[in-house]
Amino acid sequence: SELYKKLSDTESKKESDKSIEYLKEIVKLDSADFIAWAKLGVLYFEKKSYPEADAAFRKSLELKTEYTPAWINVGMMRVAQKQ
Repeated sequence: SELYKKLSDTESKKESDKSIEYLKEIVKLDSADFIAWAKLGVLYFEKKSYPEADAAFRKSLELKTEYTPAWINVGMMRVAQKQ
């Protein structure tokens, strides 16, 4: 809960590096948090860290195959990579 508060604060301030740190802590504590994995993927995608983004999106979808936001972001990443 405290990590999510910190995450929300860093997201609103557009502090992506700090947000990534908090999300990594969140998924370390709860590896089944598919939403946190997808958020982590988005932040990596924004930084053009495509291998890390892909891994995070895959983990999110492994946990919840029908999680539409992760699928949308995977598609956007493939377009960005021209795949």
